[in-house]
Order: sequence, then structure tokens, then C-alpha cells
Amino acid sequence: MRRRELLRSGLLAGLGGGLLAACSQAETGTPAVAPPHPAVLPGQAEHVLAEVDAALARAFPAANPRLLGTRVVGPASRDLTARLSVAAARKHPLTPPGPMTLRRLVLPAPSGWPRWFLAAGTLPGEPTPVLRVLRSVSPRDPYGLWGELSLLPGASLPDLASPQTGTPLIDPADGKGLVDSPSGVVAGYAAALMAGTTDADGFAPDQFRQQVAGQTAADRRILGAVGTAVVDNVHRPSSDGVLALRTQDGGALVVAALEQLYQIRVQPGQGLVKLDADLAALAGVPQIGHRLRRTSVEVLAFQVPPSGGGKVSVIAASKADTSAVGS
Repeated sequence: MRRRELLRSGLLAGLGGGLLAACSQAETGTPAVAPPHPAVLPGQAEHVLAEVDAALARAFPAANPRLLGTRVVGPASRDLTARLSVAAARKHPLTPPGPMTLRRLVLPAPSGWPRWFLAAGTLPGEPTPVLRVLRSVSPRDPYGLWGELSLLPGASLPDLASPQTGTPLIDPADGKGLVDSPSGVVAGYAAALMAGTTDADGFAPDQFRQQVAGQTAADRRILGAVGTAVVDNVHRPSSDGVLALRTQDGGALVVAALEQLYQIRVQPGQGLVKLDADLAALAGVPQIGHRLRRTSVEVLAFQVPPSGGGKVSVIAASKADTSAVGS
């Protein structure tokens, strides 16, 4: 499943609004007092986004992941490294996405490291709004693109608490005042994906879970024509960290990554399964007659209500294969 095919909508709801308001000047003769401010200033964030766009513009035409440098990190690095490696193997260089048109910045309050910020906007030729997550691991590391998610149909970013002085962060293990802790939400959604149903306790229905469940069911039907085959499907929280920000209603905006481990085992002599061109390039074989082990990264943004506020919603998502081995 390709991200742009999986998650298409033309909605810009929730992306409107200006950037952070400028701070008022102190009166003449009054000693200047530094006002509260976010960990990253708007101008700094815009510079980071321009550097990310420049890195993508270098790497895509050359199909060379090394040209991404330090401006792509975490799940996005694994995603783009795999995509560019497949493009090089197939001799199909990719078209750069082009600069993002910024609609909204989400700038957290000052905190320790790693540090994050979010940018929402649109890409040239793409009808679906995107949410970019940028992260810096330490004061010595530049901010890099950590994840790029597509907004789901009908979804919008929630209003955040204290946007002008920096949105407060929430500890991932802290569920006080929320229907569940951010870490609990991530683990619960991984379990919902593994259950393979479109209905899950604590989560509102969403297109991403519906399509993941549908794809697994379709694979099992196709493999049934080959003979005896087994599909193992595991979703688990990755070690990439969890970003949780306080929303204006007392809830949370949570962004995290899952790892999907997908394995197909075909009984010897039962036949061959042809792989699609991109997956074949990633796995290094055009077809399998024994086993396929496929790893994907799923980056998700959740809107978590305050206690008693209802179900958790997935508002943005992306999915990409990062490695495959076939025989």
C-alpha cells in the first residue's frame, strides 16, 4: 500500500490560521523581559522545513538515500531509504515532492531532548494535506524529517493549548486526565490492528485500520489459491519515541510509529507467488515459493479525548515497506 494511494482526501479543515502571533514590544525605558516562547521559533522552523525540502530535492532525482544527510531521521529515514533503493534498483528515479506550502505550525514548549515540532500544509499536486513531524535528538543534531503523514478523510488537527508560548508536552506514560496514556493508546492501537477487525474498543472507526485489515484478508484469499499458506501479521510499537501534546480541550495529540512484521509461509511444492515490482526489488526476488518476511513502518497521529470524552481517533497516518526478504 502506497501512502498517497492509501490516504487521499481533499480536506484542509484544521490547517487554516496564521502562525504564532508576534510578542508586543516593551514600553520605552522599561527593562525588556524575555516573554515565554516555544522551543523552536517560527523562523527557525521555516528554515528547517526549507532544508528538508532541499535534501529531498537532492536525493530523489539521484535515487540516492545518502543525499538525504541528517535532514531525514527515524521512521522517515527508513521509509525513504527503502523507496530510493527500490527506485535505483528499478532505474526509476523519483520526482521530488516539491516545497511544502505551510498552513500551520505546532511548536512545543521548551523541554529536554529529543525535541520536536510539527508542520501542516500541502505538497504540489497532492490533494491530501500532510503533517510533517521534525525531531532533533540533541543540541548538536539538526532537526530532521521524522515522519510525514496524510490527513485522513474528515479529520483535522485539534486546537492546541498555549500555541503562542509553546504547546505543553505530556509524558507518554502519563494518563492523568485522559481516556488513556499516550503509550497506552499506541499499544492499544497496535493490538487493534493485529485483531484484524474494523471495530475496536476505545477507538473510533478509521480508514487506515479498515484498509490494513482488508489487505491482510485479500492476501489470505489470494494465497488460498496457491495451496496451504500461513500469514503472520504482527504490529508493535517501535522504539522511535512518542510525541504527546496537550490540546485545548484537555486531551492530547499523540504521534508515534508502529512496526509491522508480516510473514507469509507457503508449503513446499504448493506453487509460486509473484511479487509486485517494488516489493520484488526490495526483497531481491521476483516471486516466492517458500517464505516472505516483510517489515513496514506505520506512523500515526491520534486525537486522545480527556477523561470521559469518548473514543480515540486516528487523524493522520502513513505506511511504507522498509525491508523484505523472500525465498
